[in-house]
Amino acid sequence: MRSGHFSSMEISFIGVLILVAAAWFFLFSPRLLYAALIVSIPFSATAVVNFPWGGEAYGGAEKDIMAWQLFAVLWVLREAISGIPQWHRLGWFRTRCARVRLLVFLAALAASLAVPLLLNGTAWVSSWANSLFYRGPAEIPLRFTLFNVTQSAYMVFGVGFAIFIAADNWCPERLLYTLKLYVSSCVFAAAWGLFQLWCNVAGYTYAANIFNTGKNLSALGYTETLGTGNLAMIGRISSVATEPSVLAEELLIAFIVLMVCLGLRRPILRRGWNWFAVVLIGVVLFASTSTTAYAGMFAAPLLSAVALALAGSRRWKHYVAAITIVLGVGVLLVTCLPLGNRIFQAAIMLKYVNGSGLTRLESVRIAAQDFLRYPILGAGWGAVTSWDLLFLLLANTGLIGALALGSFLVPVIRRLWRLTVQKNLIAVVLLPTLALALLLAEGDGLAYGIGYYWFVFGLAAGASAAAKLDAKQTASWGTIAR
Repeated sequence: MRSGHFSSMEISFIGVLILVAAAWFFLFSPRLLYAALIVSIPFSATAVVNFPWGGEAYGGAEKDIMAWQLFAVLWVLREAISGIPQWHRLGWFRTRCARVRLLVFLAALAASLAVPLLLNGTAWVSSWANSLFYRGPAEIPLRFTLFNVTQSAYMVFGVGFAIFIAADNWCPERLLYTLKLYVSSCVFAAAWGLFQLWCNVAGYTYAANIFNTGKNLSALGYTETLGTGNLAMIGRISSVATEPSVLAEELLIAFIVLMVCLGLRRPILRRGWNWFAVVLIGVVLFASTSTTAYAGMFAAPLLSAVALALAGSRRWKHYVAAITIVLGVGVLLVTCLPLGNRIFQAAIMLKYVNGSGLTRLESVRIAAQDFLRYPILGAGWGAVTSWDLLFLLLANTGLIGALALGSFLVPVIRRLWRLTVQKNLIAVVLLPTLALALLLAEGDGLAYGIGYYWFVFGLAAGASAAAKLDAKQTASWGTIAR
């Protein structure tokens, strides 16, 4: 186990390597800087710098600067000082509407902070506390603290990242290049997850000091174990992510991109690697024992089938048939094999008795109560923890904040839907990907420091800008054969 308290800032060996590489890319190779940014997104447990922090309501916790956050800051700065800054390029103007709506959401978030400022400890709010010293429901004085500032800063950073990703990825060639980088990184993350599984099964010490260098509370996911009854305790897989559920979410985004591209017969990786990547990621998702992974593996083929059907491809039937067969086999294994039933109990059912599932459900109940107390502006961003996107927004930013984010998402989804019906390749890929990301956020909240949410939001906003292209330009995106 890692120590929960550190007296000073700490930079790991890989952190030093990342700093050197980031400096080199920034000065001499902007293209590699962008590639490093996208590749580093799944590495949510890889910290460049760890430093002590005591600003949480219950007990201090270590904070870190993740690799993708460092690369994102340097990329935006490099774009700003380039000969043609991002805001002077065509993509910046094409994505103007999405950017304005995201900024409106930030304005609603800022307005919500007036609630703790005005009440200043005269009222209390219920929340789910998750710290080194206490984990459970708690009544917290509603006052403006440094924690509100740090959580708001995460949101500002994420929204800014989405805005720049959208402006840089409004054309299909760039989008496909970006998706290819992300999927390739997830393939490595899945392979590293298999290595971790082998270490757990064979009894070897997992080399956590290579990629699992973050020392915040969430980044200790590689130490989690799972067991029930006479089923031996086994180590769970988090690979390069902060915890198993985050690994599942990151891999599921790559999983659905691969599935849709294979369904379209437009492979995103080199020939021969696409099916290998699907199988590898699928195996790791199954071995992760994450409920999020299992739900996502069920949702991904169905969402892919919907997108293919909208685009007029008959191959949607293959995915529906495959998921039906897999579900049937799964039911037989759980009902007929004792070992299958014990694994099912440990991986899914027990989580909703005394595990993470119960925690998430309880957080939603508490957030719903807080929303009823402060329905307009919410309790102020960062005041309430909830593992559900909708109630997280409602409890912290009220109806105004939820409607503001909805004003960004709904037009993007509508445009992607329309482009999918027009058999637009990029839209067919990103419509189910965005839908899956939102489903994952509904089941696991909106992790502030995790990059893939904002990455997907930015790509979807960039792709939806194609709705403004004329017919000749739209045709250049490519259409989908039956």
